[in-house]
Amino acid sequence: TQRTATGSSKLRGTGLLSPTGGALATRRATELLRGLPYFQKLEETSPGVSAQLAAGVTLRVEVAGQVIFRQDDPSTACYIIARGAAGAFQHVAKKKSRRRSNTKTEPTPRAQHDPRAHLTLTQVVQGRSVSSTSQTNDGDEELRRFTTSEGLSTFTEASAFGDELERLGL
Repeated sequence: TQRTATGSSKLRGTGLLSPTGGALATRRATELLRGLPYFQKLEETSPGVSAQLAAGVTLRVEVAGQVIFRQDDPSTACYIIARGAAGAFQHVAKKKSRRRSNTKTEPTPRAQHDPRAHLTLTQVVQGRSVSSTSQTNDGDEELRRFTTSEGLSTFTEASAFGDELERLGL
């Protein structure tokens, strides 16, 4: 996934490569990198660079709907989508209009939620939890909150990410 300070990425079912992993992940990552035009050109000028980069890779599989990171999160990794696709979203502040709109113009708030207190959607789907709702302090149910793959933010199924800029993947 391309990483910018102003983008979010939401998966549509995929396998990801991200930092730190074992020998099998390194071999698969080296093969994947060497198959990409950018890294093929890089190999021409710096032979072995794909293998060096792949040594710090982990293969991760995420479920459809898992958010990798949210807009304005600091960068922690670089991702290559090995299978599936991810959407890159950006929220752009819009001027208030006198006309009423049914679409959200503000990104969903997340600063008040501690990502360490939640599982990722992938963890929930893999059976680490079964509830799709959680209880609030006053006993009301609310949508289940999940942690992004990078662990820096949270989201719900109703979170607003902005406009989709691009679909990335194979």
